[in-house]
Amino acid sequence: MKKLFPLLFFSILIGLGCKTNSRTVDPEQVQALANSLESNPLKIEFDFALPLVTTSMAQLGNAQLFPYGSNASRISLNGSNATMVISKDSVEAHLPYYGERQIVTTTNPSNAGIQFNGVPNNFKVNQNLDKGMVLVTFDINNATENFQIDLELFPNKRAMLHVFSTHRRRISYQGNIE
Repeated sequence: MKKLFPLLFFSILIGLGCKTNSRTVDPEQVQALANSLESNPLKIEFDFALPLVTTSMAQLGNAQLFPYGSNASRISLNGSNATMVISKDSVEAHLPYYGERQIVTTTNPSNAGIQFNGVPNNFKVNQNLDKGMVLVTFDINNATENFQIDLELFPNKRAMLHVFSTHRRRISYQGNIE
């Protein structure tokens, strides 16, 4: 009996720990989010930058050169005015960049971030009901480089932006839809 009790206790503990998360997103919420993108511009303010962590970024983190509360893989953007305004026919973004540049095309520090303003190419809006999100993909360029953008929009007003560049390592941003 003494050996049976611990076995029964751990079986119950494991059984309770294996319960799956049953949160579901209403498909109508995803549809409404996709429709709002078609009709109105969306403004997104980003709270965090998530750069690709390389040896150089880890060294900067070890030297404590990131803002307070940040590390090499998650950098706080409080006070940086990191925004994106997106509609079907135009996109404007002003985002700070943390990471390694592969090709340096400017020596002006005011142009060091990811900035673009224009008409996107290959603009696609896809609803993913399994993940409960709207995926927006497009290509856009500025005077010196090309960007491939993947933007995940969620009904809870959260957004995740993935930026792939011809001149820099990839970076992601987390933020809120205004």
